[in-house]
Amino acid sequence: MRMNRMFNNGRSIDGEAGRIHALRLVLLAALDRDDALRCLEGEGAAALCRWPSGIYAALGHAAFASPRIWGRCQARLDAVLAGQLAEHGAASPAQIAERFHEGRDALSSLELAGMLWSLLRRQELHGEALLLRLSAEFEVAIFAGSIADARPSTPGRLAAH
Repeated sequence: MRMNRMFNNGRSIDGEAGRIHALRLVLLAALDRDDALRCLEGEGAAALCRWPSGIYAALGHAAFASPRIWGRCQARLDAVLAGQLAEHGAASPAQIAERFHEGRDALSSLELAGMLWSLLRRQELHGEALLLRLSAEFEVAIFAGSIADARPSTPGRLAAH
């Protein structure tokens, strides 16, 4: 297995699919549903309103297929993630990786999204391995945080089951 591959529901993700997946994670963290719909404006967005996951998935695909939609996403994400871009926008992929490792336990979802976005917005493939790795770590951080929030606070409760 290549190192620049990540998995989603047991399926390998790399190349364009990996970049689309990473963008979808950034969109989920940074844009609310209305912002995402505005970025998709005129692309059959109304039909997606019933399923929010469909909005973000469609926007991720559409952004890579349409320079117009990419431009809308970029403008909105640049505004929402301005603080993170100021910190990571000019950093090399190696510097971003080091920053991730240094702050792994303290980074917010928006900070992780900013790291991903700083790599994605460059549209360069030389940082793809890091992009895929950070996407996978982003998912772990988000899900682990959600699971930890839902876990019982009584020590030993899970051990009894």
